[in-house]
Amino acid sequence: MAFDPNSKVDLGFVHHLSTIKPIVYITADEKQFNLRDSVPDVNSVIFELLNYKFEKKPLSDQMQTGELRKERLILAIKPKKALEVGVLKDYIRIQLADNVGLEIPILLQIVGDVYSEEKMINFGNLSACSLKKFKIHFANNAEVWQDLKWEINGYLSDAIVISEDHIERTNSYIEITLNVDKLKLNSIPNGYVFCRIKFYKKLPTDKDVINILADGFNKKTEI
Repeated sequence: MAFDPNSKVDLGFVHHLSTIKPIVYITADEKQFNLRDSVPDVNSVIFELLNYKFEKKPLSDQMQTGELRKERLILAIKPKKALEVGVLKDYIRIQLADNVGLEIPILLQIVGDVYSEEKMINFGNLSACSLKKFKIHFANNAEVWQDLKWEINGYLSDAIVISEDHIERTNSYIEITLNVDKLKLNSIPNGYVFCRIKFYKKLPTDKDVINILADGFNKKTEI
């Protein structure tokens, strides 16, 4: 048996109140074990099996592996209780049959009611970079910030331009645009530079604060 991918499974972002369902994909060599014969059971202190289904692997994946008509088992698992915000590393033991089971190491990011999927904005070559966008999400009916504020610290802060795209503001997220004022590149040091940005509602010490690291490489330019 093998699970896909063949390393620690990153289940991505899970809401601390269990509103997001992590998914695990499992494939098998049908010569050794037929997934259709399995009745999955998840043995975990933290997670429980929500549901499962079988589906054909995408044709593009099958062509790459040369394994046409292969199926995979999709397990949806959810936390048994509300989880604390932060990074969680754990093992999920999945029993498929009497003598067939898996122990899968997992990694996931547990987020609160206000979060961003991005933790870093990389501009690359600052003299030729393009603008970057990311979203601040509001889950579980959290109140969307009416006034967005931010605080910037670091060498790159002198050249960073931040704005909110009001057209993309919705009842569940705010879209932020980050750009670099290339006219100010000569005023910041050459080489690798970065800045830390805090987005918040009232104060940078609020409980819900979004921290972003923006970085890039600055070299001498002729403006």
